[in-house]
Amino acid sequence: MFNQSLPPEVLGPIKVIFFQECDELLSSLESGLEALKQGSADPEIVNMVFRAVHSIKGSAANFEYVRLARFSHSLEAVLSDLRAEKLGASAALLEDLLLASDVLAELVEEARGGKATDSGKTDEVLKILAGYIGRQAGEAGSQRSPQAEGKEGGDLRAWRIDFRPEASLYRSANDPLLLFRELSRLGELKLELDDGDIPGLAELEPDQAYLSWTGLLRSFQPEQAIWDVFEFVAGDCHLNITPSMTGGLKEPSQKAGHAGSDIAPSADARSNRVIRVDLDRVDKLFNLVEELLVQQTTFNHVAGKRLAPEVQPVYAEFRRLSKEIQEGLLAIRSQPLKPVFQRMARLVRQLEQATGKSVNFAATGGDAEVDRSVLERLAEPLTHLIRNAIDHGLENPEEREGLGKPASGTITLSAYQRFGRIVLEISDDGRGIDRERILSTAISRGLVGPDEHLSGQDVESLIFRPGFSTAPTVSEISGRGVGMDVVNKCVRALGGRISMNSQKGVGTTFLLSLPLTLALLEGIVVGAGGGRFIVPIASLRETLQLRAGDIRSIGDVKVIRYRDRYIPLVGLAAILGYPQMGGIQNSIGIVVEDDLGTRIAIAVEEVFEQQQIVVKEIQGAYQADHGVSAATVLGDGHVALILDINGIVERQKQSAECVRVYGKTSDERISL
Repeated sequence: MFNQSLPPEVLGPIKVIFFQECDELLSSLESGLEALKQGSADPEIVNMVFRAVHSIKGSAANFEYVRLARFSHSLEAVLSDLRAEKLGASAALLEDLLLASDVLAELVEEARGGKATDSGKTDEVLKILAGYIGRQAGEAGSQRSPQAEGKEGGDLRAWRIDFRPEASLYRSANDPLLLFRELSRLGELKLELDDGDIPGLAELEPDQAYLSWTGLLRSFQPEQAIWDVFEFVAGDCHLNITPSMTGGLKEPSQKAGHAGSDIAPSADARSNRVIRVDLDRVDKLFNLVEELLVQQTTFNHVAGKRLAPEVQPVYAEFRRLSKEIQEGLLAIRSQPLKPVFQRMARLVRQLEQATGKSVNFAATGGDAEVDRSVLERLAEPLTHLIRNAIDHGLENPEEREGLGKPASGTITLSAYQRFGRIVLEISDDGRGIDRERILSTAISRGLVGPDEHLSGQDVESLIFRPGFSTAPTVSEISGRGVGMDVVNKCVRALGGRISMNSQKGVGTTFLLSLPLTLALLEGIVVGAGGGRFIVPIASLRETLQLRAGDIRSIGDVKVIRYRDRYIPLVGLAAILGYPQMGGIQNSIGIVVEDDLGTRIAIAVEEVFEQQQIVVKEIQGAYQADHGVSAATVLGDGHVALILDINGIVERQKQSAECVRVYGKTSDERISL
């Protein structure tokens, strides 16, 4: 094959592109199969999944990934029969195709250099696929003649194919011979080579393309099937396909159109133009933009108020353009959640087999986008939550039926944006949290005292303690007491919060609230206790001038009247352990709201400007429990801590538990 003659410095980048394309194609394959499983009858979805496997097969053969090419060939044969309506999209077939897509993904990882795929599992799935093919072709194997394949398309027709590769086709690791091989599968193919453009030896350039071909294809297949063969070289060749009336190759040739403009309008060919950029290059550019933002903030602090009138509009335009560049780069770095959701769907199918439970998995909001720095770290906490939901949360089918529930359990994963953050919900309709069992386990392990009074929420939060588990035995799936602790740490490390709502016998919902990006933040600078702090704009609702008459006390809790209810008032300096610079009276109240909609007022001494800041992680000095999530450097060189509003609100909920009374207008009630 061609790759044996290419030097490593050429072959390496080509392989990188191949595996990037495989990831995209696998995503299309899995999403298409899931859509078919949900009842979609769109024939274009079937075409999409067929083309995905077809493309993986061709490229895998190019690189001599034999196991990957062999498996994808068998899967492609079944999808070909599905596309030709020789097979019906039954539930059993779609389940087997999803299983095959899982194996295909594992073989791609194996080719990439990852863990070797279980040969027994691969052979078992190959036998399943062969069974579908054999049922239609009268034999177990998948080999069929072009004539046997071809009669699925309609009348026999002849097509003239004028094909001239460009040099870029070869540089992208494509081979015309493989394209011709795929054409021959559609029917009877005759080819003529045109080498008339080859120059003399002195003028010959080794990296240029000089050959072209004219082909005559007799096939029962529709015209679109021919265009599909050339779909992934659309921008790297001149191609023209026309009906042949004479049935020969010597008829006058029409002017070949450039594939990038005249190629048949398949769905993929009409998609937006894209380029592939190494993410390290994007990150490097983003780091430079971060430094630009820091310098801009410094310049604004030093000279912003002393700029000459004629310079001020120029500086304002500079700031506007800088912000657009930042937002543009964030958009480039942003990626949809869909690939992670698909990994979770694959995990559910694997756990069904491991546990013997039947699970209906539904995911919504996969098109929501987050910065890739967040996306890359989401898989671990979601994996632990779904493992626990299936292993601990969902009952066995027999137990569910005895409780009057459907035999199949349901797990839903959804995503949506709220207040400039991404919120993920993972719900199950299982047995729910047994608070009494959690509390007794915690007491037996010395995590809490036998006489210690805990609220229901406090008991539920015990599952996030390191080493805590109620599982009587350790399984391959869970029970080691590390899952929920890992989830909590992962979410906190992302600057997020996790909360839980559970009802015994009904089910459990986990709520993860995370920032859209870990790099930039819009915030307002405030002062308290002699320090500077950042309040994220996404959490800010209003600023108030506090006066002594506005503040009241209910028990040990200070409150202020806010619109139609009372809300708690806390001093920021006191929260963070800073010295209070004067009393809380006559200070400024910052009304903030957490991801669950709970509002409190935070008293600060000064409010400065609003600005976009570069987020810097804090290594060990503070934890989210202290009310701080990260830090930044201000224009004057001072370090400002970024407040964790969710953490602050949560602490106040716990401290004010004794006066947690819901109401709207009563002077004696506080809303928490």
